[in-house]
Amino acid sequence: MKGRLFIPAFVLLLLLRSFNLICAQDFNPRLASFLPLAGKTWEGDLLSPDGEKISTVVLTFELFGEGNALKIRRQSSFNGMVGEGFFYWNDVEAEIHSFFIEQSGVFQTGSVAWAGNTFTIEGIMTWPTKKEQGVKQSYGFKNSFELTPEGNLIDRWFMNAFGPWLPGHTIVFRQKID
Repeated sequence: MKGRLFIPAFVLLLLLRSFNLICAQDFNPRLASFLPLAGKTWEGDLLSPDGEKISTVVLTFELFGEGNALKIRRQSSFNGMVGEGFFYWNDVEAEIHSFFIEQSGVFQTGSVAWAGNTFTIEGIMTWPTKKEQGVKQSYGFKNSFELTPEGNLIDRWFMNAFGPWLPGHTIVFRQKID
């Protein structure tokens, strides 16, 4: 009887220890605004500026390394496109920065600012090679993410690839519960 209780008790202790290690993981306090996103998966429909559904997108946020970055993974049902990136504190410029790259080689770099429940990335998006005549290979973008009181995450994209700033996609993400 003693042996039968020992194994479940030992497993329970291991699980509790693992949970404590995860919860105790340090997170850079300068990135604390991102904590409501950490460890969560979000799903939403990518809508064109005219409201047409283009694809379903899944975002996953997780702590990275020793808590000095938040990793983001984005997967789209359109061509199975996948991208990954990071939000991190740039100590030289004393601000949060982001880096994101897609499997096609398109990448984005930018600075991140929080205002209330919304963070905005403002930066440059660069294509590996020039795609079309009249479209810049590298251009500015603004991408905001708003955490709503209803628990949604709204993604709004703006770009200046064709000259003036134009609205791009909108995605209303809902937390995905497994």
